[in-house]
Amino acid sequence: MNSRSKITVGVSVIPPMVVESGSGFSGFEIELWERIASDLKLDFSYKKYDFEDLLAAAKKKNVDVAIAGITETEKREILIDFSHKTLDSSLSILISKKQASSVKTIYDFIIENYKKILLSAISIAAIIALISNIVWLLEKQSDVLNNPYRHGVFESVYTIISAMTNSGFSSELVMKTFWGKSMILFAMIFGLFMFGCFTAGLASFLTAAKIKYRIESPKDLAGKKVATKEHTMAVEELEKLDADVITVKEIEKAYDMLKKYKVDAVVFDTPTLLNYIKSSKDNSLAITGKFSRQTYGFVFPNNSKLKEAINREILRLHDIGEYDLLYKKWFG
Repeated sequence: MNSRSKITVGVSVIPPMVVESGSGFSGFEIELWERIASDLKLDFSYKKYDFEDLLAAAKKKNVDVAIAGITETEKREILIDFSHKTLDSSLSILISKKQASSVKTIYDFIIENYKKILLSAISIAAIIALISNIVWLLEKQSDVLNNPYRHGVFESVYTIISAMTNSGFSSELVMKTFWGKSMILFAMIFGLFMFGCFTAGLASFLTAAKIKYRIESPKDLAGKKVATKEHTMAVEELEKLDADVITVKEIEKAYDMLKKYKVDAVVFDTPTLLNYIKSSKDNSLAITGKFSRQTYGFVFPNNSKLKEAINREILRLHDIGEYDLLYKKWFG
């Protein structure tokens, strides 16, 4: 490797890996590359390409190195060489928060807590039944509940529930005996207690419950309109999932389509989507699922003399902690 010969570094803008800033470039992979180039005393210049053209340029040896958050795949390994991984990644699903489903949220909450809900319902029903029977026994000789057991207990149940909920409790059902009145008073207090617990539980649920969306996992993408960047691995993955794939040249156009409800979701590399949400401070969008683990790497033409030296430098930066510092700067 001749450090004096100037090498060409092809780049394609893909935040936060490669970010165009004024007349130059920045980003996680750009900073990683520049640290490596500095340590190896490499003289280089950047040349900007569209993503598809960048891979072709590397294959044809028109560039010495290609940087663009490029996913390593078996198909690409046949045509070009990859460095050691520069970043672990995955695909993520980006949706509009307005796709939240109240029905699904409540349904999932009930499914997750049905045992507690069922136990509470049985306990309340048992208490109402017990109090109703006691009241009927106490009042069956009076003119309030002097009906046969079946009708008398029904009237008693109606009375107790009315007292507990403070609705429909009328004067003609006022108990005559001291203990009958005591039981009604107990029912009223118990009803207030239940209402307080219900209100507190509902508030806790609304605070802690995970909002459910119509699209939360890869299987939910089947038949949905999903936007992604053309000529990327996301296209292949979405086609496997039977999604209605809509490709765009720049991923930023996909965000606009999502906001205008022209697509149901955007699927793309996780670092890029996280960076967009963070930098744009757009609270109307949310990432709901990740899938298809992948790794990024620098790309070289086959049989590149640069590859071995750069691989050693990537490993060295891991060993001395410099990689971790750079990762923390860009991803926290």
